[in-house]
Amino acid sequence: MKIGFNDYKGFFIIEDTSVANVVDIRKGMTSLSGDEKNNKKSANKKSKNKRDEYKTDGFDVLNICWNLIKDNFDDEDEDESLQEYGKYLRSLCHITELSNYRIDDSELSSHTTIYGQNLEGEDSTQRNDDDNEDNLQSSKEEAKRRKKLSLKERKQAREEKRLAKSNKNQRKKNEQRKKNNTSSELDLTSATSSLSPRQKINHLKTLMKQCIEAAESNTEKLSETSVIFQIDDVPFYCNDLPTLCDDEWLSDSTISWFYALVYNGFILPLLSKRLVNSKFYQYDDKLQKDIFVSPICIMLPTFTFLLANHPEPLELVKEKVLPPGISDAQFVFCPLNDNDDFGSSEGGSHWSLVVFAKLLSSNSKKYTQTAFVFDSMFQANESETNRLVKNMAKVLYNERDPKSSIDWNIIHARDTPQQTNGSDCGVFVISISSVLVSELLLLAGSTKDSSNSVTDISLSNLRFSSIDSRIWLMSTMLNCLQNATLSPKKK
Repeated sequence: MKIGFNDYKGFFIIEDTSVANVVDIRKGMTSLSGDEKNNKKSANKKSKNKRDEYKTDGFDVLNICWNLIKDNFDDEDEDESLQEYGKYLRSLCHITELSNYRIDDSELSSHTTIYGQNLEGEDSTQRNDDDNEDNLQSSKEEAKRRKKLSLKERKQAREEKRLAKSNKNQRKKNEQRKKNNTSSELDLTSATSSLSPRQKINHLKTLMKQCIEAAESNTEKLSETSVIFQIDDVPFYCNDLPTLCDDEWLSDSTISWFYALVYNGFILPLLSKRLVNSKFYQYDDKLQKDIFVSPICIMLPTFTFLLANHPEPLELVKEKVLPPGISDAQFVFCPLNDNDDFGSSEGGSHWSLVVFAKLLSSNSKKYTQTAFVFDSMFQANESETNRLVKNMAKVLYNERDPKSSIDWNIIHARDTPQQTNGSDCGVFVISISSVLVSELLLLAGSTKDSSNSVTDISLSNLRFSSIDSRIWLMSTMLNCLQNATLSPKKK
C-alpha cells in the first residue's frame, strides 16, 4: 500500500507507483552490510534477497526522523506550550549511537519480508529465510494449540508459564550470587553498541539501579505505587521499572508511557503545525477555539482492552470514553493483549499490535479500510484481533458519510519480526509502533508540499534487537527522572 500526504487530505493512497520521491526512514539507518561481524549466513541471505538489511532498536528511528525533517519544520512559534513540551520530551529520549554500532546476529530477530507482495496475495513460500520459516510454523502451531484450549486451560497454562519464569529468574539470581562478576561495573558514558550481550544485560541492571536512586531523590517516600514520572496525564509507577529489565513482560503502564511520549513529543508537535489550515482543526463550542484532531490516533492499552471486550462499543463513543477524534483518525494504533480475565486489565500473556488505516484513494469513492496486524508470534492473538476489529468497525463507521463502510479487511503483516523468547512481545509492539509512526511522520514532514511523495508503512529488511530496545527505554526513563524538576507544564 503506497501512501501519500498533503495538508488538506492528510494521508491517502497513491495508485501511481511511478512517483519518484520515495520517502524512506532507512536512509538514516545503519546497514548490516557495513558490519564487519556479519557471518556467512547473513552474507548468503543478502545475496539471495539482493537488499540491504538495517539494524535497529526500534527507537533510533525517532531521532532519525526528526533530524531528517527539522530543516523543513517551522520554528517561528517555538515558545508555544505544545511545541515547548514536545521539544522537552524529545530532549529526554536516549540517543542511540549509530557509529560503530554492533549487534551480533544472535541478538537479532530473523525475518525476511515480502510485505508488498504479501498484500497482493503472493505465496509466502517466496521467503528465503529458513529460520524464519521454522519460527513461523511453530508460531502457527502454538496459535492453533492455544485456540483449542478452554478458558480454564488457557489460564492454567499462563500461570504455569509465569511460575516457570519465576523459577528461572530465581535460578539466575542464585547463580549470580555465586559468581564474582565485575562486568556490571561499566563505564556508562561509553557506547553500549560495542558491549557483548551479557554486558548489555548488566548495563541494563546498572541503569535500573540509577533509576531507583533518581526516583528516591525526587520522592520523599518512594513506594511501589509511587508515580515517578508523568507525561501529560499518563503516569509511570515505580513498580513498572522492573518490566524494562531483560526477560520481563512490559506492563500496560509502560506501553502507555511510551505511547504518551511519542504522541506528545513527536506526533502532536509536527502534525499540529503541518495541518494548520486543514480539516483536522475543528471548532470546539465549549472552548470557543479550533482544536487539532490528529490523523494519527494512539490508543492506550486500557482503552484497547475496553473496546475489544465491551458488549456495546458505541456506548464508549457516546460516553466519550475513547480518545477524542478517533472516528476522524486515518491511522489508529491499538496495542492488543490476549487477556481473558475481564476483571483485570493487567492480565494476559501476549501483546500484538493492530493498526487501523482508513484512507481515500484517487480511484475510489469509498475508504480503503484495512486492519494491519503485527504479531511477533504470528497470529497468536487471532481471536482477540477479530473481536477488536468487529467492535472498532462499529466505532469508526459513520452512516452519514457515504465513503464509510462497516466492513474491514484484516491483513497479517508477514514482515513482522518474530520474538525468540516468551517475554519480548510488549517490546516488539512499541518498537514496531515507533518505526511505523516515524515513517508516517517523515512522509508528512519531508517537504512543505508532500503531495508528490510516497512511502510504504512496512518493516521490510529491518532487524530488531530487543535488549537494545530495553536499554533505550531504561536510559530514556533515567533521563526523565534526572530532569523531572525541569519539566515544563503542558497547557
